[in-house]
Amino acid sequence: MMLPRLTFTVPGPPHGKGRPRAARMGNMGVRMYTDAQTVAYEDRVALYASQAANGPPLEGPVSVYIAAYRARPKRPGPRHECRAGPGGEHPLCTAKPDADNIAKSILDGCSLAGIWRDDQQVVMLSILKLWCAAGELPRTEIRIGSAGAGEPPE
Repeated sequence: MMLPRLTFTVPGPPHGKGRPRAARMGNMGVRMYTDAQTVAYEDRVALYASQAANGPPLEGPVSVYIAAYRARPKRPGPRHECRAGPGGEHPLCTAKPDADNIAKSILDGCSLAGIWRDDQQVVMLSILKLWCAAGELPRTEIRIGSAGAGEPPE
């Protein structure tokens, strides 16, 4: 059975999943928590994902394609290397946040929205980090579909 394709855009700069934080709880031990910026970003992803969803949680293997667009720095330094990207429109971004941390934030936000039963259903994950073209705003574009074809969702 072919899964429905889901496409949505999260406006604003992409945010990577932060490291778990620990807080001492007196004599009760240590409590682990996620930092506020990561929680806010995952909530924003969940909002846009739930607005785009049109049915029950997806079943079976899922493929996810993520294109994360960052605003170009006004004065790029050595950490902001830019090369010609696909099609030459958007240079590839090698700056932080790391691609795997962006993907984790997106997947956790989609799980919050109930897009799938569990993010372990994601069997194919593709992420591309790009600099915005002139006049574009930072954003993250997400496409989710069936993983049966062996290709990222179109």
